[in-house]
Amino acid sequence: MKKILVSRCLYGDKPVRYDGKTKEERDPRFLKWKEDDRLIPVCPEVDGGLPVPRTDAQRVGDQVITRDGRDVTREYRKGAEIALEQALQDDVLCAVLKEKSPSCGSSRVYDGTFEGTLIEGQGLTTQMLREAGIRVYSEEELDLVEQMVNGRENIVLIGMPACGKSVTGVVLAKSLQMNFLDTDLLIQETAGKGLQDIINEDGMESFKQLEEEVLCDVQATHTVIATGGSAVYYPKAMEHLKKLGRIVYIHVSVETILQRLNNITTRGVAMSRDQGIAELYEERKPLYEKYAEVTAESGGGSMEETVADIVEKMEELHKSL
Repeated sequence: MKKILVSRCLYGDKPVRYDGKTKEERDPRFLKWKEDDRLIPVCPEVDGGLPVPRTDAQRVGDQVITRDGRDVTREYRKGAEIALEQALQDDVLCAVLKEKSPSCGSSRVYDGTFEGTLIEGQGLTTQMLREAGIRVYSEEELDLVEQMVNGRENIVLIGMPACGKSVTGVVLAKSLQMNFLDTDLLIQETAGKGLQDIINEDGMESFKQLEEEVLCDVQATHTVIATGGSAVYYPKAMEHLKKLGRIVYIHVSVETILQRLNNITTRGVAMSRDQGIAELYEERKPLYEKYAEVTAESGGGSMEETVADIVEKMEELHKSL
């Protein structure tokens, strides 16, 4: 049973917050994981050497500054390193950290003015964990954590145009009794026109901006999600998709792509005008490999064999949890 790293203030066994209090999480699922000894509590601030209580602090760029102007970045970084070491040592499933904290915030933090203004951002510990490939959720995202714990998380397909993400995704979803979602169709529905028409009429940058926005807005449960080939260009979107489910890279050789992709100028592919398919393949391949948690081979056999390969590897992954 893989464990979950959690903020100690959520765990609630001792007061660790700046105000000398806890923020114990009372969600029944969280309490069940606690009862099952699945949770590993950490407090980066205290582990980094700060006292309880202490002056409150907020993140300002790469620094953490207290209300009275002291720089406590060193202590916060030390605590983040301790949390990361613990997470790697225990090979945790994920982390559930306190939202808004300059250490643990996962999507929102205070802006450094101490006026109660929240901005999009993440705490130092969250940043360090994510850079190491560890999923981080807030206490507001326990539905997603529950999906991971129960093995019912989404499957996100990435790969080159013409690798078969959509067709494979439909068959995979049916075989696993899951829903299916194609983000290219979402983009077309949002714009009210085809992918290539968006590029031709609105420009490549507008297309990329829209694609990123659509990917970041995707919400799904127990769903196979087929993405466009250019999804890996957007780190923010990929972080969101990674939180939603497991990333599966459908790998196809460049030779197979060249054989299949004879309509590159009409498919709505995000590429520069002077770029060929082989160049595009070499540009994107490292990104697919970077984000992939599972790699399925395609092109050498039938689509059913690709689906079977994905199912087998996902089962192996879930057994390890």
